[in-house]
Amino acid sequence: MASINTYDIGDRLRLWSRFYDFDGNLASPTAVNILVRTPAGVETSVAATLHATGVYYRDVTIDTAGTWHYRGNGTGALIASGEWQFKVRESAFTTPLATP
Repeated sequence: MASINTYDIGDRLRLWSRFYDFDGNLASPTAVNILVRTPAGVETSVAATLHATGVYYRDVTIDTAGTWHYRGNGTGALIASGEWQFKVRESAFTTPLATP
């Protein structure tokens, strides 16, 4: 079983999604969206940013403790999807994102 990474409220994460063709080579779909689901079940989807052939990302700032899920969806020239998850720790502070 793969380990699940754990982060803190306020962290900014880069969520990666990689796509491979039938030969196992990185390949780019025509379009890629990354769908993120918060621990409360709120889902948002945005177009991902191309980093390199077959490698896409979306940056997200974590504001809620619990288990988060994300999914990369590729369409067009390469149709593929993948899902991952990560955990966010509860904070000892009542307002962990407060600024001075």
